[in-house]
Amino acid sequence: MTLLTPFPLVKRYALLGHCEGAALLAEADARIASDPAAQRLLARPGARVTSDLQTRLREGRLRIKSVLWTVQVPQRPSPGLAARSLSVAPDAAQWFNLEDDPALPFGQMLRQPETHVLRYVPGRRATLRLLRDGLPIIQKIKKKERLAEARSRHLLVEAAVENASLPIPGMLMPGTDYCLRCCPGVPMEAATTTADRLAELGRIVARLHGCAMPGLPPADLPEDPLPWLATALPGLAARWQHLGEALAGEAHRPDALCHGDLCLSQVLLHQDGTADHLTLLDFDRAGAGSAAADLATLLCSLPDLGPDRHFAAEAAVLEGYSSIRAVPSGLGAACARAEMDLLRHHIRKGTAPTRQIMAGLSRAEAALVA
Repeated sequence: MTLLTPFPLVKRYALLGHCEGAALLAEADARIASDPAAQRLLARPGARVTSDLQTRLREGRLRIKSVLWTVQVPQRPSPGLAARSLSVAPDAAQWFNLEDDPALPFGQMLRQPETHVLRYVPGRRATLRLLRDGLPIIQKIKKKERLAEARSRHLLVEAAVENASLPIPGMLMPGTDYCLRCCPGVPMEAATTTADRLAELGRIVARLHGCAMPGLPPADLPEDPLPWLATALPGLAARWQHLGEALAGEAHRPDALCHGDLCLSQVLLHQDGTADHLTLLDFDRAGAGSAAADLATLLCSLPDLGPDRHFAAEAAVLEGYSSIRAVPSGLGAACARAEMDLLRHHIRKGTAPTRQIMAGLSRAEAALVA
């Protein structure tokens, strides 16, 4: 007997129900309802279906390329893990206005000239680059219940780094909109990383970690890796037990002002003649946290260009960091945890093949003993 998928179990992006993409909902329901393995999982208490949209933006309109629907079953004490994934691709291009998103107040911003959508998560947040009164700015749009917190946190960070010569965008009209002064440049990526730029990035992060943090809330603590490791990889748990135990016993002390989501994509690169300028973006998760964990997240985001070049990139960042302040103790364990957090993210989405899992755990083990 095939169980029908109850509507409340399906976590849908609100946008899909208000646009041409709504047809994907019916197609996904049909796929899930006809999949025996998915139905067996959905029969368990607390089961749910989540969706991950792959999209393409063009002139303020969005095209759905594919949707990955993942059936998740909660495991205790670990949060839900991906158990079954079904990919649904539309038969034809499906375009719709971002203004149709009922959760985000885009207003007239998308119709202004020189407006570019930098990041968009349906029903949750968007980042735009546009002109206001001739001034280029970054406009951050969030759900109403998250906007005030993000604005308040950025103002606290801005005050904390005021005397540290840190390149972060200041706020404009903080009483009305979450608008930032727009810094020119493009996000750093593999093609733009050089030893000099990475060393400068290390110095910037060190200056951030050296700032006072009055009034800032604590950063999120990393999750204990042992429960989800044993649940996701029961056949390999014994081999990696020592790794999980070592990281589970690690102490986390809030010893620095941390970015909270530090990676290359949060760094803008702008070239002015022969000089490079780097700017840190997106302090929505900033707070009092572990300098080692913050730095480890950055190191794990460096492009994987092969062992030698990756090691050289890490060395460049650490060289710049150590020229300002001492490299935090426990960095090896923090890097191991960051590798496992990245791996956990892919496992939960159901997008990590066995070889990627093994490679990620090997990197975590190497970082722990380094």
